[in-house]
Amino acid sequence: IQVGKNDLSDAAVKQADETIEKRELIKCDVLDGSGLTAKEAGEELAERLGAELVQVIGNRFVIYRASHRDDIERIRLVRG
Repeated sequence: IQVGKNDLSDAAVKQADETIEKRELIKCDVLDGSGLTAKEAGEELAERLGAELVQVIGNRFVIYRASHRDDIERIRLVRG
């Protein structure tokens, strides 16, 4: 998922929702034209998706949400 000059449009959120439901974990890039930082974009997208922001590095962030589907392999988070 890329966050660009339109920031987090409804289309981007819909695409992220579909992807996170299949993968549980997605990595997103914030492009230079965006008015948001990676942390701001990650926090906003995570909130809109009911997900958790797990990492921010530079202009990238990663979010996680457990899938409701039964036909995918689950990701297990390790917390230390």
